[in-house]
Amino acid sequence: ALDAAVAPRLPVDALAYPLCDRGERFPVRAPEAEGFFGVDPAYAPETAWAAALQGTACIERLGYELLDRLVGRPAAPRPVFATGGGSRSDVWMQLRADVTGRELRRPVHPGSAFGSAVLAASHLLGDLSRAGAALVTVEARFEPDPARAARCDAYHGRLVDELVRRGVLPPAGPPS
Repeated sequence: ALDAAVAPRLPVDALAYPLCDRGERFPVRAPEAEGFFGVDPAYAPETAWAAALQGTACIERLGYELLDRLVGRPAAPRPVFATGGGSRSDVWMQLRADVTGRELRRPVHPGSAFGSAVLAASHLLGDLSRAGAALVTVEARFEPDPARAARCDAYHGRLVDELVRRGVLPPAGPPS
């Protein structure tokens, strides 16, 4: 119900860093980090939900940016296979694509057991790429929406600035 309520309003302006407990482990280690919401969830549950989704997508983006720098990947982002319970939400998947600037693909079988089977098959088929190509069927693709890119980038920049201000990220952003 919250997904349906927020879908036409995304992205929203309210910043959120949705940590459940004190301390961050991804994409940086920040033991003193504390979560925050730019809106009181008790008074605006739809906006708080949207902000939580956006904040989580921004953390995902920081992780991809750091990983790309560490492995020396080119700037063109690669598609991401999204699995788990959250991948069932088209609203969440589209927002993640918009914020990260990456195509997200939801496989027909998004559970961890199927992922384990693909890993096991990689031994028989020669490597993980071959196993994935042979076994994984894509159910849905979510391309970044160019009409929302500027707003998502601005939101991401504001959240990064706030995380730097709060000492979660170093002044230069995530370490490389």
